[in-house]
Amino acid sequence: MDVLIQWLGEHPEVMLFFSLALGVGLGRIQLFGFSLGNAAGVLLVSAVLSSLLGGDDGFALSGQIKTLAFSLFVFAVGYRGGPEFFASLGLGTLKQAVVTLVIAATGLSTAMLLSWYFQLDIGTTLGLAAGGMTQTAMLGTGYGALASLPISHDELMLMEGNAAVAYALTYILGTVGVVLFCSQIGPRLLGVDLAEDARRYEAQHIEDDTIGLNLRPVERRVYKVRRLAGRTIAEFEAMLPGRASCERIKRGNAWIETVGRVVLQRGDLLLMVGRREDLIQARRLVGREVQEPELLGATIETIELVFSNHQYHNLPVHEIALRAGEMARGVFLERVTRSGRELPMHQDLVLLNGDVLVLSGLPEDIARIQQMIGPIVSRDERTDLVWLGLGLGVGTVFGLAAVTIGGVAVTLGSGGGALVAGLVIGWWNARSPRNAAMPAPAGRVLWDLGLALFCAVVGLSAGPQAYAALQSQGLLVLGCGALVTFIPLLVGLFFGRFVLAIPTVILVGSLAGSQTQDAAMIAASDAAGSTLPVLGFTVPYAIANVLLTALGPLVVILLYS
Repeated sequence: MDVLIQWLGEHPEVMLFFSLALGVGLGRIQLFGFSLGNAAGVLLVSAVLSSLLGGDDGFALSGQIKTLAFSLFVFAVGYRGGPEFFASLGLGTLKQAVVTLVIAATGLSTAMLLSWYFQLDIGTTLGLAAGGMTQTAMLGTGYGALASLPISHDELMLMEGNAAVAYALTYILGTVGVVLFCSQIGPRLLGVDLAEDARRYEAQHIEDDTIGLNLRPVERRVYKVRRLAGRTIAEFEAMLPGRASCERIKRGNAWIETVGRVVLQRGDLLLMVGRREDLIQARRLVGREVQEPELLGATIETIELVFSNHQYHNLPVHEIALRAGEMARGVFLERVTRSGRELPMHQDLVLLNGDVLVLSGLPEDIARIQQMIGPIVSRDERTDLVWLGLGLGVGTVFGLAAVTIGGVAVTLGSGGGALVAGLVIGWWNARSPRNAAMPAPAGRVLWDLGLALFCAVVGLSAGPQAYAALQSQGLLVLGCGALVTFIPLLVGLFFGRFVLAIPTVILVGSLAGSQTQDAAMIAASDAAGSTLPVLGFTVPYAIANVLLTALGPLVVILLYS
């Protein structure tokens, strides 16, 4: 056994890779519908392996590996959330932003009060705050702040070990707690049936479908004019409930320009594009459907555009359609995604810069609307390594710039700088998809691998100290973690519902986003039988990823000073 321990000590990279494999495998195991996830799974496995096989000091892995891994992780977080983060800085999303700020402030205050009352050390409080608010990046930036303190190496290792234990224990409880609160506990405290609240919201916002940018898949039909001869195209289209449009007219062997002032004549062939129910109404108004291959052969394009029009930013779909007027004619909005999540479609859906819109229509209509919406989504499958390297380099330099507060050199750290760089470059890429490209799968690799490597290095380095901390403070940390998780959620629930008047089905999504918990949003959507919680999730998620990450150094500074 001693020979094995000595060999592993000489080759710690072996344990690093085994920690990744076993930890991610453990994180995928579901029990009663819950799983640990990659971060907690890898951290637990690496800490156990270090305690069993790492001797008295754990495994000696370069701190640069931890720094590099964390920088890659937070850069990917910033890149993905950049468009939504900057788009959220407006009045249209103010309520959701306020809920996120209230929850973050309450979580920080709760952690600090518990630290003062129970005399917890800096490392334990850092792990408690990061795990209770389920934000791994807070642990990483906090580690950077710990390393800048004027303390000995042994003290630093002790603090990092305590932070790792506190985080691992409270993150597991926090994840389960947020999922249960958003899907079950929160709605019940308000006396709300989440499914009924979703149906009521949909009845008020989704049934009206009479505005230009139609919200259903497009179909096309050809009708022969028997009635309404003498009426203009504009008058005919105004009679249709869903604004189906006449895209082309064939009169005899001639093509007639399709504009609103054109007068219909008996025998005209009209190519109509719209929802099926609207086209049925068109047939009743104008005449019977006919098969005309020359017209039916018109190509219907489907295209993905990045919404990047400041004039229409933070406006609902119906208002954008009204302002667009003729530009939106014949264009059909099929889907909207934000940060890779599909949003429920309705006329009051607020569009933010960086949203991806899936549109259908004839080529000439698509070309016209593209000028208003924004560029085509890039399909480049290669990551622009120039901008990745430049962003990480400049971000690291920016993060290491120090400001002295209370005798302590305060920095964002290389991770905080990488996060800022990711936010800016991700935002720029959304505005100009040809620049600084990083395909979603590549970003996911940076995210998952960076996070898992960071947690593995932390666990392998802190194993022995972690075991000692677990023995002395395990139950206390668990109890404090529950308070750090649930008190902010309770405050956010009642503040959001009774002060900001946010509908419950949207509010539970905001609570999940403020804790950056996709699992809680999915659970709330399942309970509601609707995707409406996604509407409240995306903006708080983008803000919380930045805000909670920045709280790591703040915890260290407040406690040390």
